[in-house]
Formats: sequence, C-alpha cells, structure tokens
Amino acid sequence: MTERPTNPGATTAAAAGASHRPPAPGAPGAAVRRIRPGGGWKERGGALIAKAWRERAEALRSPPTDKATRSDAMARVEADLARACEICEQEGGRREHSVALGRLGHVALDLGDPERARTLFAKSVAVAREGRRSDAARARFPRRAILSW
Repeated sequence: MTERPTNPGATTAAAAGASHRPPAPGAPGAAVRRIRPGGGWKERGGALIAKAWRERAEALRSPPTDKATRSDAMARVEADLARACEICEQEGGRREHSVALGRLGHVALDLGDPERARTLFAKSVAVAREGRRSDAARARFPRRAILSW
C-alpha cells in the first residue's frame, strides 16, 4: 500500500521535483559566500598584529612573578609588531600600518619608554591622516569653504 500525506493538498519535496543541490547564486534563499584571497598583505600584517596583541594581553594577565619572562614576551610582541609595520609600509596598507604603530606605542609604554611611545603615537596618527583626501578633493572643497557654510 502507498502512504498518503495527512494533508491531501500537501506534496513531498521529492514529488515537487526538489533536489539536494544548493540554490543558484542570487536565487532566493541562496547564501552569499565571499571568498577572500589568502596570503595578501592585509592578512599577513593583520594576522601579525592580532597575534602580537593576544601575546601582550597574555603577558599582562599573567602574574608578575618573573620580570624576565614578561620582558621576553614583550620583546616578541614588539618584534611581531615591527614586522607588521614593515609589511604594511611596503605593501601600502595605511590602516593596518597605523594600527601597528599605535600598538607599538602601547608596548613602548608597557616597557616604560613614554618618549618613544609618544613618537610612535604621533607617527600612527600621521600615517592615518596621510592621503585621506586626494588633491582633487582639496581643490574642489577647500577647508575655508567648508568652514564658511
């Protein structure tokens, strides 16, 4: 005997011709999946920044029983951030370069060097600000004109 649906108007998915294939891209119900290329400068620089920042947080959370261990961890963090700065500077990653410089400034503060930290923070701000507006935009909208509105 064949089974009949409890609701006579209902059909099963197999009867309706549904398959197990995912919906076509752009079709209703299709999930959007973005594929990011691996190994780019953002991934390398960003990964180094994230790794160094996690190591710094761990070093600061650990009990200060051994100052040599903490200073070794901070030296590794500083080396990773310096490498991230180099990568981002060479490849043109202005945002990541600025973030790495700012975090290097925090590490300098942790190591007790406020003058170096101040220099790094100033450089971070300068890198973030450079190239924000193109020369064409400056010519069209000079600061005086914007402030006079």
